[in-house]
Amino acid sequence: MRGPEFTGLLLGIAVWAGAGVIQPGTLGDRRMGKRLGRLAPSLLERVAGKAKKRGQHAGRLSAEGLHRLRKACKKLLYDVESLSGLYSDRAVKIYLGQCEELGAVLGGRPMR
Repeated sequence: MRGPEFTGLLLGIAVWAGAGVIQPGTLGDRRMGKRLGRLAPSLLERVAGKAKKRGQHAGRLSAEGLHRLRKACKKLLYDVESLSGLYSDRAVKIYLGQCEELGAVLGGRPMR
């Protein structure tokens, strides 16, 4: 955090945010004005879709393909955790449990 790269990152973010005050369109697309609760389902569906696509024909995947699938599942797990406040505790617990079970079937390190 003391290196010039981190300083450059912070300065870049400050410039980006400052430009957004003048031209709000530079901070993102039309979805930026929507509430997270309305966006969350489509965001999670997108990540889950990627994991599902990577898992097609899982029995025939190479070691590299399995690794990509595990990474996609882990990303889904982290995204669900990040958005968990928008859903019921029970729904989140069930979904995370399924992600962890899938991770156990795929092998490798534990998902969390």
